[in-house]
Amino acid sequence: DYGCTLKIFRADLAKSLGIYGELHRFIPVLADLEGARMDETPVMHHARQHGQSKYGINRTIRVLSDLLLILYLKRFRHKPMHLFGGWGVLSLSVGALILLWLLLQKITGHEIGGRPLLTLGFILLMAGLQLVALGILSEMMVRTYYESQDKKPYKVRNIYTNRQMETQS
Repeated sequence: DYGCTLKIFRADLAKSLGIYGELHRFIPVLADLEGARMDETPVMHHARQHGQSKYGINRTIRVLSDLLLILYLKRFRHKPMHLFGGWGVLSLSVGALILLWLLLQKITGHEIGGRPLLTLGFILLMAGLQLVALGILSEMMVRTYYESQDKKPYKVRNIYTNRQMETQS
């Protein structure tokens, strides 16, 4: 339950979560990213007796921005090039197609100087290059993060030896 503030988990998991800002709302998702197994136990909640809820439009905006961060972390934290590179290649391709079409227009004698499409083509081309560069830099940062701390981008819960496998079967 994301709304319940009562959460129980192991100390090693709590230390590895890296909760900052308002990410405490997404502890179950962050724990899942760390490979934790979870269970939900019903607890008795009492209705608010004093004060007012602090939820308003400002908090909703913060929660939505945290949700975007969680979605990014869940899908792309180990492979940011898949996000930035994908959008970059798309932007580069559309920009190049627009500019190629305008080049053909220019060759056939049409005037292209005053068209907003020319500006759009160059903007998409430059944005694509920047997104691809951002993806490459992000990949290098992820790699540096893991290699500098001798970490792996995955968790191993159990290691079974051949003897353990024979006794279990």
